[in-house]
Amino acid sequence: MIPANTKLEGQFLGGLMINSCEFKYIQELFHEELFYDEKNQLIAKAILSLNNASKTIDLINVSNELESTLKINPISFYDLSLLTNDAILNRFDEKILILSEFYIKRKMMYKLADLLEKTQESTSDVFELLADNEKNTNEIFNKISISKTFTALDCAIEMDKHLDKIDKLTDGELIGCDTGFSELNKLTSGWQNSDLIILAARPGMGKTSLMLKFVNSVLNQNKSVLVFSLEMSKLQLYARMCSQITSIPLYKFLKEKMNPYEKELYKNETFKLSNSQLFIEDKSGISINFIKVKARKLKRDKDISMIVIDYIGLIDKGNNNKSTNDQVAEISGALKGLAKELNIPIILLSQLSREVEKLNDKRPMLSHLRDSGAIEQDADMVMFIYRPEYYGIMDDGAGNSTIGKAELIVAKHRNGALSDIIVNFNGNCTNFY
Repeated sequence: MIPANTKLEGQFLGGLMINSCEFKYIQELFHEELFYDEKNQLIAKAILSLNNASKTIDLINVSNELESTLKINPISFYDLSLLTNDAILNRFDEKILILSEFYIKRKMMYKLADLLEKTQESTSDVFELLADNEKNTNEIFNKISISKTFTALDCAIEMDKHLDKIDKLTDGELIGCDTGFSELNKLTSGWQNSDLIILAARPGMGKTSLMLKFVNSVLNQNKSVLVFSLEMSKLQLYARMCSQITSIPLYKFLKEKMNPYEKELYKNETFKLSNSQLFIEDKSGISINFIKVKARKLKRDKDISMIVIDYIGLIDKGNNNKSTNDQVAEISGALKGLAKELNIPIILLSQLSREVEKLNDKRPMLSHLRDSGAIEQDADMVMFIYRPEYYGIMDDGAGNSTIGKAELIVAKHRNGALSDIIVNFNGNCTNFY
């Protein structure tokens, strides 16, 4: 079955002939091959011709263009009028993305079929086939990834809207997504759209637990969150979230029977979570391309407000000759680009190198980020978890106990100050608070 929606194609073209002013917002993605139906391709060609000639895109002009300039008239004026009768009248930007997805699928299907045929030829050079495949893929992406160039006036208008949004905030209200910690909210005003946030620590420090605290806080705002859990199953992840909410020890959710009180507490306290807009992808070994496709789809379908990925070291880097540093750099750069594209924060978990263990106080620094300096470069914020108690350090040197305490070290903050934030940690239910 060929990937296409000819009905949507017609509705889209009919809408453009009514609301021609919308064309300027989608023209970067508009081309003939976007449409599968041959008649729709001809209409698209006529629309492009009119636009290039600075003529109005409407029913009469499109009909005349088909008849005169293109020297064909397989589509009657009546046929065109039927399209306008069933036309879409808004959200053209969303519809063209849907049509673009169908276009990509068709091109991939045709290219794969061609590749399959060539691989069966005994004279085919495998390296030439690989090179051709990569070239074809790049051509497809180049055709659909043209971005708009903004003027200073565009930026000024957007800034005015942003300032108006800030002015309307009530006391305590955040411009971004709630972090779950008052001091961290003061520092960041919540997780900000388009930011890439790196959360890094040594194994056993509680990266996943802190990440889930962040997730719960955003869900409590009735917002949607997408979690890529590359290490834990969805059940393990959900158990940790339930443990945090109820303060019931984690092992009670995984391997030991609950008493009646705990069972009732679990049912009552996690009702909101079970009905929240939480989406978990726990498939292991996924690629950065898989992440981007899944994220774009859920942004479009569910309007997700945040993405978290646990963790960068488990993202499939593919089979190529690039160094680990270069591969990690590509992934972090792609995720920063995705955060900007979807205009949502992305929290990416990362490991720290063993070099931190050589320090007397075991306190992490930016240089301890594992695999690539590009992670630090691409990140808008880098945060470390530091629990002195984990290393047997029971006081902070000033006589203050470190038992049950953790530091959230904001070591990089592109749009704000740096800070060390003291929080509490409950190991039984793996919760920061």
